[in-house]
Amino acid sequence: MTKASRWENIGFHLAGYGVLVAVAVVALLNAPTAGMRWLQAAILLTFGILQARVPDETKPVGHAHLYLGVQGALVALLILLQPGWTMFPMLYFPLSVQAILLLSF
Repeated sequence: MTKASRWENIGFHLAGYGVLVAVAVVALLNAPTAGMRWLQAAILLTFGILQARVPDETKPVGHAHLYLGVQGALVALLILLQPGWTMFPMLYFPLSVQAILLLSF
């Protein structure tokens, strides 16, 4: 099995950011209060920053597990903060692609 090429990785990251932007727009427009909107924006910004700071392949696998766990916890927190229908579960799609890219070696 071969690893993804550099261009494939760039494509996956761009698609992931596209999903993040779409989710952020829908979520922030539908936030029930201004305080909730700011909290969701801060969590989404943290998720985006983490998405850009992918652990290096030379690091131990534990770093990748911690990285994916923190991102998964952020998505779960977003889902818990706003009950009912939201777009937040869509953030698990780019996260699953990152897990495949990080752990397939």
